[in-house]
Formats: sequence, C-alpha cells, structure tokens
Amino acid sequence: MSFLFKGVNRVRGILKAYTQPSDKRSLLITNSSYLLNENFTINEPDVSYSKMLDMAERSAVLKIYLRAIIQTSLANGWVIEKAFGRKCSNQMCSFESKGASKKLCPVCNSSLESPSRDEYNRVMEFINHPNSQNTFEEFLRSIIYYGLVTDDYFISLTHKFMEGGDSIAYAAWIEDPSTIKILSDKFGRVGSNKYICRKCYSSDKKVYEFKTPPPGECPKCGIDLEPVGYLQSINGEIVANFAISEIIHSTFFGVLPSLFGQSRFKSIAKLVKAMDAIDQFALELFTTGHLTQIIHFKGMNQIQVDQIKAKIEGEMEVRDSREYASGQLITSKRARSLFIGTPKGDIVRLSVSDDIRSFQVLDFYKLYWREVGSVFGVPPLFAGLGEGDSKGNRLEIEVMNRTVSEIHRSIEEVINHRLFPSMGVNQWKFKFNPLEMKDMLREAEISQRESEVARALV
Repeated sequence: MSFLFKGVNRVRGILKAYTQPSDKRSLLITNSSYLLNENFTINEPDVSYSKMLDMAERSAVLKIYLRAIIQTSLANGWVIEKAFGRKCSNQMCSFESKGASKKLCPVCNSSLESPSRDEYNRVMEFINHPNSQNTFEEFLRSIIYYGLVTDDYFISLTHKFMEGGDSIAYAAWIEDPSTIKILSDKFGRVGSNKYICRKCYSSDKKVYEFKTPPPGECPKCGIDLEPVGYLQSINGEIVANFAISEIIHSTFFGVLPSLFGQSRFKSIAKLVKAMDAIDQFALELFTTGHLTQIIHFKGMNQIQVDQIKAKIEGEMEVRDSREYASGQLITSKRARSLFIGTPKGDIVRLSVSDDIRSFQVLDFYKLYWREVGSVFGVPPLFAGLGEGDSKGNRLEIEVMNRTVSEIHRSIEEVINHRLFPSMGVNQWKFKFNPLEMKDMLREAEISQRESEVARALV
C-alpha cells in the first residue's frame, strides 16, 4: 500500500550504547535490558500491531471499510484559517476579536494585531512539504490508516535550532506504530532517567543516564538535555531514541490512563478469520474441488476401478485450458469423487457432502461483513451492501458523516494544539472542509449502482 510508509526515515543508527560499555563517559547506558530500573519501564501494547497491520493488508473486507473512511475523510480537502480576527498586543490582556474592524482593544486600549504572516508562511511551507519525501495528503492518510488499524499513531518531529538553544519543528514523519515503544514510570507518566541532546544525537548517538534530575546541559553543544520518552525497535534492536518533545502520540479512541489506544481490531479479529475461512473454502471449492461422493464398484477389483478413474480424470484435464492473454488456468474441476472396487455386487453411490447452500455461508458472510462495518461506524451502503432505498441511504450517509466528523475533530485537535505549536504557530489553525450531504449521497448512489451492476454480471 503506497501511502503506508514506514517512517523509519528518521532512524539514526543502532545505539551501541545499549550493548557496549564506553570507556569515555561513565554516564552512557550499558544496560541492554528492557527494564530500565525499578521506576521506569518500556511499555508495549497488549496485542501485536504487526499482526493487525498484516490483517488489514490481507483482508478484502477490511480494505473496503478502510478505503471508505479514508476516502470520505479526505474527499473535501482542508483549509488553513485564522485562529482569530484581531488580538490585543498587550500580553497581559487576552482580548480577541473575530472581526478585523476594531483597531484598539476595548479592554486595555492597546493596539490590536492580525495573525502573523510569518506563521502563515511557515504553515504553508509545512503543508506543501511536511518532510523531504511525502505529501501532506499522504501524511493525513497515514494518520487515519494507523489510527483505524491500531488506534495509535506517532508523529516524529525534526527540529531546527537557533541561538540560545530554542528550537522549532520544521518537518514531521509518520512512524510505524509497531516499531515504537513508550517509556514511562510506574504511574504511566511518559519519560525516563535516560537523556539525549536533540541537537547532537543524530551524529553522536549518545544517551546519558542520571539518577536524579536535573540532567544539565549537553557537554558538546550546551543546550539542555531532554528525557527519552520513546524508543524505536526494529527486529528486536533499538535503533533510535526520541526525546519526549520529538514525538506526538495520539489515538482516536484511547482511554486514560492507558498509554495506548483501544484498537477495534481486537473485537473483529474472529469475524475476519471466519470470513477468511469462508473465502478459503470457496477458493478450494471452485479450483481444486472437494470430495462429495464415494462410488463403490461392486464386482470390480481396485485395479479396474483405478483405470476408470484415470480415464475420467484424463478427460477432465483435456477440458482444462488456459486463457490465452493471461495464462490463467480455466479449470473444469469441481466436486471430487472417490472410486472403490470390490469383487461382488452392484455400483453404489454414497454422498459424503451436504449441499453448500445448506451451510448458509452467504448469510453468515453478510452478517459478519455488517458487524465489522458497525464496529468501524461504516454503514452497509458504503461497502456495496445497501438496499437501494433513498430514505435509508440518507440515514446511512448521516452515520458515515458522524464517523468521519469524529476523526476530523481528533486530527484537528492534534494538529492545532500539538503539532502547530511545536512549529511556533499559534495564530493559524488547520480545519477539514465540512462534508456535503449532497456530494456524499451522489457518491454513495453511484457506488450502489456499480455494486448492483457487478452483482448482475456475476
């Protein structure tokens, strides 16, 4: 999947300090254990995010629902708006006006200022190039994807340092949540007694350990050391440390005080496995076939029966062919029969398989499909399972609208209150364009008609 970039772009090399003692600095970490000390530990989710991502990658049903949510979420685009019309220039006064007509503050009589143009340019530069490799749409698409699958997404920030040690973020990457681990104390507060210099770490890979704060300044560049809050581990090896301020971690449905989100994949895993089993059964049924009957040839020995069997199977293989353009096998094999011969008696046919319709496979499949959609908040219409009723379609579109609006609000909160402030932007805000009911209805009806045509052609 092209938009699911792993975000390991910021990996800064393997931390030799975790496995090799240093003869230069006694403060360098020499402990390779995941247990930092009695107060700080490395936390991981209680389920495998790698397996969740693999499930999302392989399941056609999950892809349909994920595509529907992502596509609808990004369909109408986004805008950058002023956080206020005019604001009092007196820092002791908090007056803000939505309009731009007033020139003096009615509270303290100070001058009113418009949102900073420099901040706007900084925002637009980020929107155009969130990092050196990805577009902003890919950035948002990956947030939504990881949020839906694992309910955890991690944004790593690259900072630009100025004189005096101050810094602002200028690039952001989406990290693969299956590689990120969270450091915290026993109360769940993110952080540790390990410190890095955000400016020097990319080149020296040094991690410092302090028993008691404050940690002090970097001996190399003089800026303040910051506590490590996140680790990146790939194939069991810790490849990067992140200071707390270098990672923005959020969820769509997380519940405090848990450090991780509440992935809905945990509640639908069995349903998806059941549908996979049905798919596999259908694949075997319509390709290699399955045993449906035993034919007992009484009065023939097994050699004679095997000759009959070989002749029948040979005729079936002749009827098999390959499609000229693609080379795909077009097989005539369906149900299978077992041939048995005994010395005496007549030919007897014994059925060993029920009619596939008696299993009610399609009924169960549709039931599971709808249940998965309900967990994601996606109505049947957006999965091609609608009934075609106009009134019902409008109700289902309203459900989808609420699902997407909830995701919009969550992402806007993170961008406006965490990402933008890290970039030194406080006077402009990101906002998704509102969903238009008429556009959603038109798109949904087109999708419904396409599904009906597809079913009619089968």
